[in-house]
Amino acid sequence: MRGAVAPTALALPVEPTAPDLAQLVDAEQRALLRLAQRLVWDPEEARDLVQATFADAYEKLGSLREPRAAASWLRRCLLRRALNHLRRRRLWNAIAGLLGTAEEPKAESPEALDERARGLAAVTRRLRKLPPKQAAAFTLRYLEGLEVAKVAEAMGVGVGTARTHLRRALGSMRAALAPEGDSP
Repeated sequence: MRGAVAPTALALPVEPTAPDLAQLVDAEQRALLRLAQRLVWDPEEARDLVQATFADAYEKLGSLREPRAAASWLRRCLLRRALNHLRRRRLWNAIAGLLGTAEEPKAESPEALDERARGLAAVTRRLRKLPPKQAAAFTLRYLEGLEVAKVAEAMGVGVGTARTHLRRALGSMRAALAPEGDSP
């Protein structure tokens, strides 16, 4: 093999690797738990949803196309789980009501009552009555502080659809929270 050129390593572009799950959990767990609690209003259910979201992430982290979007991806996974959970909860509550086995509504914990001012308690009660997608949009925008584009990304919908959910949620909130005689 005289005159043969020694093989050299080809310089291939290096693709960003998927983020380490442990680092992702450390970075996002508190924010996801806070979001879940604001969506389902039950600390135990919120912890279950976050745990299930991280279990999903463990299974699907390799399929994440854009590693820099891991936080948004996790938020979207949690949001989908929470919306499905809320739908199932409402369905079972309706079934239980029809069968006459409905539980008494849960009273808010004393800690929650101490944390919230009267105005926030009124918002909370109204937020629980909103349809799940409106409640999710409202929570992401006004309680989590995301921009409308990030709300749309987290919900997996277009910006216009996210704005529609926000507008409807705000309309419902205003109507329900307006003082007597102030409604148009």
